Order: sequence, then C-alpha cells, then structure tokens
Amino acid sequence: VSKEDLGFETWEEMLAFLKAKFADYNPNFEFWANEWNAISDRLDAYQSGNSELAEAKQGARFFLMGALTEVHCVWWSLANRNSELDWAVLRMEDLSPKPLYYSLRAMATLLSGAKADPAIAIKTEGEAPDLRTAALRGRDGETLVAVWSALNPGQGDAYAGTRLKVSIAVPDIKRVTAVDTLQCLTQQLEAHYEDNELVLDGVLVMDYPLVLKLER
Repeated sequence: VSKEDLGFETWEEMLAFLKAKFADYNPNFEFWANEWNAISDRLDAYQSGNSELAEAKQGARFFLMGALTEVHCVWWSLANRNSELDWAVLRMEDLSPKPLYYSLRAMATLLSGAKADPAIAIKTEGEAPDLRTAALRGRDGETLVAVWSALNPGQGDAYAGTRLKVSIAVPDIKRVTAVDTLQCLTQQLEAHYEDNELVLDGVLVMDYPLVLKLER
C-alpha cells in the first residue's frame, strides 16, 4: 500500500492524518496503539518473519515513539500459537521470556511518566545511518536522551552500531547512566562540559534506543 493510498507513511504522519480525521468529532481524542502499529522500518507495514532480537528492537522503538508522541501504548500478546505473526512475549513451547519481554520491561520502567521535551538541544558528530535523537523529561525530573538508527530491525541481527560524539544542552549534570534497552544493561558514562554543553564521546548507537539518563 502506497503513501498516496493511505495518506501517510511515518508514525508522525499517521498520527497527523488520524487527528485530522477525528477533529470534527472529538478534538481531544486519545490515541492508543498496540503492536500492530509498531512501524519497524518507519513505514506502516508489519515485517513478518522477524527474529526474536528484531522483535525486541522493534518493541523498544515502538514504546519510545509512543512516549514521544503521547500515544498510549499497550502490548496485548502474552502468548499465542500464531506462527506467522508471533508477537507474543513468551515462547509457547516452555513459556520462557523472549528478548522482547525484557526490552518492554526496560522501556516501561524508563518511560513511565516521561514527556517529550523538544526544547533540549542534542547534537551529534560522526556518521550513523538514519540517525534519530530525542529528549524527554522523566517522572522524577531527570533528563532522558534517546539515540538510535531507524534501520529496519528485521534486516539482520548483526548490526554492529556506530560510535558518535553526543552533545546535550543541559546544565549541572552530575551523573550519566546509559541504558541498553535490548540487553537491559546499565553503565555509568564519563562526561564533560564544552561551551555549556554536556559532551559524551564514543557513544555506541545501535538500531534500537540507547537511553542516556542524566541526573543532577
């Protein structure tokens, strides 16, 4: 289905299209999305046959996009036997957690109560494919900065990422924690200030969100 047929292509365009459609009926319409709206390659199409790692990457990006656009995101499929569109977070054979289970848990914890804050300026130095950055204010007042490459996660699990210099216009930060939303690991990062900007060197940008938690 083409953009001309649908009227939209990206997540943001889809929301604008739906808001315009519903404006005459309810201008304060709340938008909810489930995993069928997880746009893996920034087009409105589910990519069937993804690996478990690709599902986890896509799930993390889905929840991040929901937080950035104030869409209520839910993941309804706990376990199922649908072998073609298997969005479940548990494996049917033994009900063990898939990687998606852990990435959704990490994003739900990080993004609970967070709101997008486009006023926070983010700069990068270096080259990364289809680079995306976004800033949010966490529920406890911390700053959250997400960086990722918006590649189709179904195109391979072996993407090695790219290291970039990231500069963020936010003062008085004493502690920076990197949260890997696929591996569900955290690491303290060294940072310094240059011209009133917090600078982090060698940040590894992957095809799923790396979230930098900045605390005063």
